[in-house]
Amino acid sequence: MSDAPEIKPVSVRYVTERIGQIIDDLPELWIEGELSEINVRPGSPTIFMRLRDTSADMSISIKCFKNIFDLVAPLEQNARIVIRSKPQWWTKNGSLAFQVNELR
Repeated sequence: MSDAPEIKPVSVRYVTERIGQIIDDLPELWIEGELSEINVRPGSPTIFMRLRDTSADMSISIKCFKNIFDLVAPLEQNARIVIRSKPQWWTKNGSLAFQVNELR
């Protein structure tokens, strides 16, 4: 008889759906940072970017609808911005991004 604890794995689906539930409960936030990447895809209504912390080697993925982005354009790489955003978890591929609702 083994003294090792019984292993009870859970599915990837369970984990990603649970993470999504937790993230959905998080509030909208104001986040300040510096744009380290801007990816504009022709014909796409969404602009994908990375927002870097101004004092630490950390960054997050953000996405913004073009109509919101155009209100403050032209923005270039290294621009300091403040966003009002809510985190979103994509269960299909296990990725986190922040949807920009306001940009300053």
